[in-house]
Amino acid sequence: MDERSRAPRGRKDYLSDPAAKRMYNRKMFAVVAPRYRPITRLLSFGQDPRWKRYLMRCLPDIDTPVIVDLAAGTGDLSRLAQQRYPGALVAAADLSLAMINAGVWPPHQRIAISLHDMCCIGMKSACADVLTGGYALRNAPDLNGALLEIHRVLKPGGYAAFLDFSRSAGRVRSAISCFALLVWGAAWGLIVHGKPWVYAYIARSLRAFPDSRAFALQVRATGLEIIHQRFFMMGLIAVTVCRKEKTSATERGDCGGKAQ
Repeated sequence: MDERSRAPRGRKDYLSDPAAKRMYNRKMFAVVAPRYRPITRLLSFGQDPRWKRYLMRCLPDIDTPVIVDLAAGTGDLSRLAQQRYPGALVAAADLSLAMINAGVWPPHQRIAISLHDMCCIGMKSACADVLTGGYALRNAPDLNGALLEIHRVLKPGGYAAFLDFSRSAGRVRSAISCFALLVWGAAWGLIVHGKPWVYAYIARSLRAFPDSRAFALQVRATGLEIIHQRFFMMGLIAVTVCRKEKTSATERGDCGGKAQ
């Protein structure tokens, strides 16, 4: 294995240092961008589109909302947001130009695309009705900074919905799931790119991410209330819906029942 096929040295450093993680993510997504959409479906056993549709159903009916799609990547959630809210203005932001260039961006849709870090979205305060993120927060250079930025950008009462990998609070279950994900990701990284570290990063970043219980506490500490959460793939994937400021118990729902 040559040096280019290896993960960077000092793995703990690049996952804990915001500047190093930001740089690493740019490098990694430049590699995966051309095949990101089919590989995401393959790694999820074809379930990724279903989870994203479920996330959209969890959002409330709003007339002509302003929507921010963080880590928009190839634009899956941005396009679904336009379908869900035909009159919406969608601001799609991503750190990687390669991912944006690999996306499908129909010219007739009202989607404004920009290069922005999720810790510095580049929008004025209290301007967004809805914020979405597909596999976003786990990749944030600074999770707390990203959550505070999300809180800043959302209007009072605004909604944020995230789809991402989730780690169990149980040590044994967490270790088993991270190991299985590491092997699965490394195998496909080697097959597709000749670089095992590319998709092994998913498990490594998940290990460095708060477990499901600690994540919920961190979200609440930044002023967002979790109003709905659903897990898939035996808890390895989570859709989490938050609202800026508290909501009453009567506003909690099941987001339309089972995903289709």
